[in-house]
Amino acid sequence: MNKDLTPNEILDIVAKVRKGKNNPTTPDGFKLKSTVKYVAGLSDAIEQNQLLHPKNAEEIGITNIDKAKLSYPFIVTGITIKFDTATGAGVTELTAVFDDKAPNYWANGEIEISQDDVLFESPVSAIANLGSPTSVKDDVYTVIPFVLREEKPFKITPSLVGNAVVNQVYRLELHGIELVPDATIR
Repeated sequence: MNKDLTPNEILDIVAKVRKGKNNPTTPDGFKLKSTVKYVAGLSDAIEQNQLLHPKNAEEIGITNIDKAKLSYPFIVTGITIKFDTATGAGVTELTAVFDDKAPNYWANGEIEISQDDVLFESPVSAIANLGSPTSVKDDVYTVIPFVLREEKPFKITPSLVGNAVVNQVYRLELHGIELVPDATIR
């Protein structure tokens, strides 16, 4: 799934970059922007078995997904989940050091992403690097791309095996391409 671009593919991308612009644009006036959408939280504080909630606003270090929906279409190309299992009383999403292996109750569980239909489902062990990574790229599980539509809530549903441990922090990241309107075109 993950491959190097051919010279022709590179030339095709460069051709889509308008004069004076840095990002490729689509014929209908969208800039393509690489980005990562994320949500972090305490494993024992997951509400109603959902990582995203319509009541939760964007907050740096916690999530850049506002109220369980996105402002622009987002093509997901990779997923990863990271953990801090230190369990110290002061551990929060903002102080976590995400360099631990997945705890068993996560690693043996499953995760699903849906928006009307199920778009992705997997054992957590597939998206959590359980070994020693050789690079950051190794930590991101490449997926068949799927689109999260704009202004429409979506769900990230974990199915943990057993009870979560107090003060263990997770961070789920969706890597991909965001289609942002190019104001200079319209």
